[in-house]
Amino acid sequence: MTIYIDRTFFEELSKRDDMENEVVEDFCKKFLRKVRNAKIIINLSSVNELKQLSEQNRFYNDILEINAGGITINPNWKAEIINDDNISTGSPIKVFFMGDADECEHLESRYGCLFINNKNLLSKWPPVRWDREVTELTPSKDNSEFTFSSWERLSQETHPFTEIMILDLYILEDNPGQRIDNNIIPLLRLFANQNGTYRKLKVTIIAERMLNSPNEQKYQRLSDAFEYINTNVPDIELSLIHYNKEKIRREIRWEKFDPEHDREIYTNFLRLKSGAGWNIFGDNGNINHRTTISIQSLLRNDVRAAASKAWNNLSVYREKIDNGEKKVLPGRFDENGNLLTETTYYHYPKNSKSCFLNN
Repeated sequence: MTIYIDRTFFEELSKRDDMENEVVEDFCKKFLRKVRNAKIIINLSSVNELKQLSEQNRFYNDILEINAGGITINPNWKAEIINDDNISTGSPIKVFFMGDADECEHLESRYGCLFINNKNLLSKWPPVRWDREVTELTPSKDNSEFTFSSWERLSQETHPFTEIMILDLYILEDNPGQRIDNNIIPLLRLFANQNGTYRKLKVTIIAERMLNSPNEQKYQRLSDAFEYINTNVPDIELSLIHYNKEKIRREIRWEKFDPEHDREIYTNFLRLKSGAGWNIFGDNGNINHRTTISIQSLLRNDVRAAASKAWNNLSVYREKIDNGEKKVLPGRFDENGNLLTETTYYHYPKNSKSCFLNN
């Protein structure tokens, strides 16, 4: 995560008269006092100025006290970062704390990042706050604060994002009771409609079962699944990855590799987890299974650390894909009598990228 701070943000924060508001308290007493392992960039003139301000302003002191080694002084970061060429580089999680004079709504709609100043803090902070009010939902036809009765429930999680990644081994399997039309299509339509930027929403889906096809056809069906989704949700930049969890478990043998939970959805700022997968709805809105859906902020240290571990594991697998694994073609020989092989592409389209997978 990269946090960009305009020098006027803390000055204006100090002048607020609503410090006891629960949203402001969450930001000041939880986030600023606890955030760690983030790259923080402030447009001050020098480290000495930062130290001086930390003696005068408690918010500078809070963030310096636990992040001294992760703070970079760059008086020109606004001009260098907030432009079409550079804002998409680096971490997929970028938060900008701006001055009240900055047009945060315009910047958010243009770039899809979280731009917060003291004018919009009360409205922009709740979806990504440290302690979210609603963190767990249960699929049900009942319509209440703590139930998940349709995909429209996610429209309440209003926040900017440029990319989503869906990790569910069965989300592209098209069996009775777990149809693509009832789940992944409405889910992607909702996310695409929430994308308020001029750029297409990037979507990466990582799955094992493709359109209920037999093993020998899985790779061929990647393109079929791609075309079907793209036809139904055309306003996205789609990438599909076939993920063989058991294969990667066998072939990557070192202590730090542990296959990740495979029922998660990531945006740039939220992690959504489903205990029983995302094929939640059947025909006529029927509920396929009872499970718990949790929604957590990636600005929290523990949630972000778990997400980073999963992204790193998937990056290892993606690297194997990019290296071009070969598959033997039984009974087919070249002119020298050697068995022919072909490259098996697990990506569709080839060479598609994701900001979550070290890009």
